[in-house]
Amino acid sequence: MALLDLPAWKALSGHWLDVRDMHMRDLFDADPTRFEKFSIKFNDILLDFSKNRITQKTVDLLAELARESKLEQWIEKMFSGELINHTENVPRCTRLCVTPRVGRSKLKVGM
Repeated sequence: MALLDLPAWKALSGHWLDVRDMHMRDLFDADPTRFEKFSIKFNDILLDFSKNRITQKTVDLLAELARESKLEQWIEKMFSGELINHTENVPRCTRLCVTPRVGRSKLKVGM
């Protein structure tokens, strides 16, 4: 099933109509812990989604979309070198992006 036909995509599209006109000031006033709920820090990297028009329902709908679209399976295929980009007819070489330079010369496309 195409992404745009998935029930979760349709629900997310409908949800956008509910949140598109929300103001940040109102979202922070309604929830003083908004920053803590919608941000994460790893070492010196901060990902802050609190300043976006999202709610917990948005996050739940995105998680459902990930499940319905089988995102986890696609990630596994990508990292295993399986052919996932049929338009270019080549596997993604993601491991080349995350493998230290020392071992790259021994890797083959599709590994």
